[in-house]
Amino acid sequence: MFSNKAIYSLFALLLIQIFILFSVISGYNSDTLNGLATVREPVFNNISKSDIASETTVLQTPVPSPVFFQPPELSAHAYFIKIIGDERPLAAQREWKKLAPASLTKILTALIAREELTQSEAIAISEYAKNTEDKRSPLQAGDALWRDDLMRLVLIPSYNDAALALAEKVGERYGGITPDERIEKFVGIMNKRAELLGLKNSSFKNPSGLDARGHEMNAEDIVRLAEYVWQNQRPLWDMTRTAEITIRSLSGIEMAVKNTNELLQEFPALLGGKTGLTDNAKGTLLLFYPMRPDRIVIIVLLGSEDRFGDGRKIIQWLETVK
Repeated sequence: MFSNKAIYSLFALLLIQIFILFSVISGYNSDTLNGLATVREPVFNNISKSDIASETTVLQTPVPSPVFFQPPELSAHAYFIKIIGDERPLAAQREWKKLAPASLTKILTALIAREELTQSEAIAISEYAKNTEDKRSPLQAGDALWRDDLMRLVLIPSYNDAALALAEKVGERYGGITPDERIEKFVGIMNKRAELLGLKNSSFKNPSGLDARGHEMNAEDIVRLAEYVWQNQRPLWDMTRTAEITIRSLSGIEMAVKNTNELLQEFPALLGGKTGLTDNAKGTLLLFYPMRPDRIVIIVLLGSEDRFGDGRKIIQWLETVK
């Protein structure tokens, strides 16, 4: 028989062994158990608050970017292609470079006119507007149209005199007396509006997009502007889907005008866009193309030798994506 002292010793030794075994087992499984029971805070190494905010933005993006192969070779000097709602580009080249935008300028002109003028306002084409460089409408000085019809002449056939007429009307409202003063007022509004929209690499000298020293944008700013209009003034882009339309002046003069965008009939799915062409800018182009109903792609090309050929290549490239 064991003595009481020996029994107590054996019992104490057993308790110690049980305690050691329990500790080993608990230590081995604690990370696993904690990981299953709780959501741990992430560990960031050398990541700033701005980086964290950026990551949060990406995680909250409603439309994830698909994975693409190398984009096609284009003649455009600069381009920027992205899905609406996603800051990450699908493809980009020299998107930061300031270049002449040509008539893509008229996007901002039409936006300001829609914000500042009402549809019920009659707007006349002035002699000053008719003296602008090509491209000009068939209207004569003194002919008038409602605001939206004048905007159609700006966005569909891209008439420069129509852009000046809108600008003069807005500039008059801001105190411009002579045509030059009205245009100067409007250009000031353009640059202020660009600043408010975050177009940090854009500067405007006229409302039509004619070549002028310092009149410039980069592809990234144009995409930002186009996306803002899409989200806030969508009827402007709806206008640009029209391939051909007849517009009547208030005096009864009818004009059959065609869209400058040659890709509209080839790709009926296009949701709008704008073209541009000057000596300095070469060809410029903006397109909205739906990869799927929930993925609308904005395409901007600057300095292109073949803007419609480049646009065609990009659309065909997007169509290969599953």
